[in-house]
Amino acid sequence: MNSSNNLLVLGVTGQVGKLVARNLRRSGANFSVGTRRKANLKELADQFGASRFINLDDPRTFDEALKNITSIIQLTCLCKANHLSMWQNVTV
Repeated sequence: MNSSNNLLVLGVTGQVGKLVARNLRRSGANFSVGTRRKANLKELADQFGASRFINLDDPRTFDEALKNITSIIQLTCLCKANHLSMWQNVTV
């Protein structure tokens, strides 16, 4: 995998997300996992190497969470219609 990519993987608490993150880790990819639950940050970092707090319902969390990120893999359901409009304003 290209080491110049710095991925953010969302949805790693689900079954598919965990599989993707485990495979990325095995392949030596440079990635972080995102979570909206601050209580999960340490556990996810222990599992996958790095974690970031991002709350898709709160655009104020985007700047810090997306710092130095070149790509996002989203394995989550966008349950609220306003999420799509919020992401349109994010520059990565």
